[in-house]
Amino acid sequence: DLNAGLQRPVAVGDTSADLLRSLLKNKRLEGRTVNTTETLLGHGLGKVPHWYSWHQKGNQTVWESRRPDATYLYLTASATATLDILVEG
Repeated sequence: DLNAGLQRPVAVGDTSADLLRSLLKNKRLEGRTVNTTETLLGHGLGKVPHWYSWHQKGNQTVWESRRPDATYLYLTASATATLDILVEG
């Protein structure tokens, strides 16, 4: 059965992006502050994310200080930064 394991049945006309979204759990983390020391940001997936990306609201440099785990993203910034983050699991 092609629909086995999906959160919703696949309908005729679904795009591959729609199908991917139905398979992945995602979270938006808006207005999160990252500091100049390692900042732990809880993502709420309950598992290691497949990927994540962020949009920063300023010209600071932000980097991943450690690989994410099932609970947190680990980020550090050159100066205090505000981020909107999309996390997909």
